[in-house]
Order: sequence, then C-alpha cells, then structure tokens
Amino acid sequence: MMLLTGMRSIAAWIFFSISLKTSVRALSHSTSSTPTTTASFSSTSGTHTALTSAVLKVTYDGSLFNGWTASNEGVPTTNERIYQPRRYGKARRNKHRPSMRKGEVRSVEGALKGALSKIYGNVPLDRIVIEGCSRTDKGVHSKGSPALIYCLLKKEEGEDSADQSEDDSNSTSDGGTVTSSHAGSFSIAGKNLPHPTSPTDKDFKELPFKSDVRKMLFTLNKMLPPDVRVLDASPFPTKEVLDDGGSGDGQLLQRPFHPSLDSVAKTYRYTFSLGEIHDPIRCRDVWNIPYCTKFDLDRAKECAQLFVGEQDFIAFRGAFRGNERGKVQNTICCISDLIICDEGTEVVPFPLCKTYYIEISGDRFLYKMVRFLVGTIVQYATTERISLEDVKNALATGRWNMNHDEHELPRFCAPPNGLSLKCVHYDMEWMFDWMFEQKVSQLEAKEVTKS
Repeated sequence: MMLLTGMRSIAAWIFFSISLKTSVRALSHSTSSTPTTTASFSSTSGTHTALTSAVLKVTYDGSLFNGWTASNEGVPTTNERIYQPRRYGKARRNKHRPSMRKGEVRSVEGALKGALSKIYGNVPLDRIVIEGCSRTDKGVHSKGSPALIYCLLKKEEGEDSADQSEDDSNSTSDGGTVTSSHAGSFSIAGKNLPHPTSPTDKDFKELPFKSDVRKMLFTLNKMLPPDVRVLDASPFPTKEVLDDGGSGDGQLLQRPFHPSLDSVAKTYRYTFSLGEIHDPIRCRDVWNIPYCTKFDLDRAKECAQLFVGEQDFIAFRGAFRGNERGKVQNTICCISDLIICDEGTEVVPFPLCKTYYIEISGDRFLYKMVRFLVGTIVQYATTERISLEDVKNALATGRWNMNHDEHELPRFCAPPNGLSLKCVHYDMEWMFDWMFEQKVSQLEAKEVTKS
C-alpha cells in the first residue's frame, strides 16, 4: 500500500513539472514575440536594424596591465584554455583572478578582445578589431576611453564583396584597397584593415544579440576581469563633409569616425601625496612621496605656467624602445590648460599626508610626456635641484644638460600609478548617442517635474 501511494505521488509530481515547463515555454514565446525597442538601438517602427559597429566607453585600473595594447607575438590566438594542473592552497584561492595564456602579456585591448570573441560566437581573436583613442602606458589608469569595436567577416561570408573584379576596387592612401561598397568614402591613412563607413556597414559582422547593445554591455561586463568595465555604448557616428578631391562637384560624403584621429584634446589627471604615512587604500592610484613633506604650491604654479601654450616638448619625451628606436616624430604640442589643486584634508583624512592633483589638457601628448611634466613640477616645488632657467632652457633648446655633465640629467619621470586619462574631447559635430547618458537625463527630468 505504501509503495502504491509513493508511485502515485511520483506520477503527480512528474505531471506537475511537465505542465509547469509547458506554461513557461508558452509565456516566454509570447513575450519574445513582442518587439522591444528600449533595449537596443533599433528604429521605432519595430523593424530590426543590424548594427555592425559601436563605440564603447571603457574604464580600467592599469595596475596589472602592460598598457592599453601589448604585443603577444608567438602566443596562440585560439580561445581554448591551456591545461593547468590542479593546485591547492593560495593558488586555488586566487583562481578567480585575471589569468592569461602562457607567455602572454596582459593588456586592456586583449581583455576586451577575449570577451568580445566569445560574445560574437567564439570567433578567432584576429577577427575582433578594437580601435582605442589612446595607448596608455603600463600602470596608467583611465576613467573613460572611447574605443571602436567591430568584427571582420569570414572569407566565405564576404564572398559577395570579395569576388568582385579588381577594376571595381579603389586604391587607398596607405597602399591597400577598398571594395566598391567603400568607394567614395574616406580612407584611414596607415591602416591595413578595413574601416566601417556607417553604423550598418554590411561588410562587417552584426553586433551580438541581434544589435541589442544594452544586452551586449551587460554580458560584456559580466565576462570582463574586475579591473576593466564598460561604462556606456553608442552607435558608430558619422558626419557629412564636402568632397575636396578636386572634382569640383561639391558632393557630400559620409566621414567615418576614428577614436584617436578625430580627438581634438585629452585631459589627464595626476594625483600625488606627500607625507610619511600615506593612505593605503589609494596606493594604486596615488603616487606617495614619503621623503618629502614640504610642497610650495606657488612655486609649482609658477613652473606650470611655463608649459602652457604651443611649443616643442622634445626634452619631456621618453626614449623610444624596441622597434620604435630612431623614430622621427613631431614634438610640437599645445597645452591649453594646466591646473594644480590641493584635495584638502576631507578627501584624505591623514594628518601627516597631504594630497594634490595636476590636470593637464592638450591637443596631443608625447611618450611619457605628462609624467615628465609632473616630475619637473614636483622637483621644482620640493627641492632646489632645478631652477626656472633650467626649465626654460629645456623648452628652448630641447636639452637638459646644457650646464651639467652629459650623464647627469636633472629631469625626473613620475611613476605611472598616479596618472589617469580623465576625458577625451571631440568636436560637437560627432553626435554620440550614449545609452546611459540618455537614461540619466530622463531620470533627472522626472525629478525636476516631480519637484
């Protein structure tokens, strides 16, 4: 009798679970058939718009990175995990920390590529293209770097455009070719890979989740390591410009966007503290100078005013390394603004430590230029190793050792941990459609109407 009762209860439970699954499937089918326009950059008419490129606003802590980009030559580009033996103890407890393949150098671009390749459907890493606005150095942070992302089509997927005759292709300024679908568009000088000409360029793979950028952003932040996050996203912007190719017809062309070539200015912030006991919570993003307790703010501002304006900063550039040795570069830069402020005791509640920050805005910056400027300002404000005449001579002649021995340069490069890219400025003609900025503005408008 007890066996029969048990069998009846099991049969009732199986019937209940089957009916529950059927109802859930019917509910999901009914909800998925309803078009949603708030979760993606699609048209309001309900038709699906296949976006193939987007601009991401990336923020990261550069303490454990070798910079924005890093060369990983000789490392396999597959997405498979390299087998690692089972470990115990401390190594096992740290299994959730960011890991890499053997011999690989960790970079922000590499972390984004690894996550995007999986979201796109486990595509090879060499098909994912990420164009950043600035190649930050090892240990430098960023609070919002725009980066353009898109995915190249496979050879069989792009046969329709690749099988066209050679007469239909136009040569570009960098020696490559563009297909007839890109004819009449602007070419990116020095760029070998194709560049999107519009947000819906069919020569590239559609964005994941059927162009649902909101879902792509949510999934990307779940897959990225904890020291990288994507703050916002916008469709690939374009603007109309007149054709000045000499034809004289004045035809309007769609000018594609490029994160680094179209930036008009960048703002960096460097934070440093002086005192014996520093704030350990901020040791990753603040440079502490324990041996110095005196910082003359007036002298620092006096030295900073020498850098404002357009001049040659070759004396404040780091030496090229590797393949870039002997590179000829334009060293004329324009610093539009340079401010030095005291954070005060409210930000860092340590009586024996005082924190300052320097914000520098300019049209372009040389390799390690901001760190050399900060090191010069701190040296002049804390010590008597250099004078204003030394700084003026370095700007005028491009050399620091005019009155010193050849091997004793008094310049100093500040460490990278206190530097962060604060903002990248673009012309107002580039109309970005940032997703979360619209949401914040809508919430603020609702609060205003309620009040």
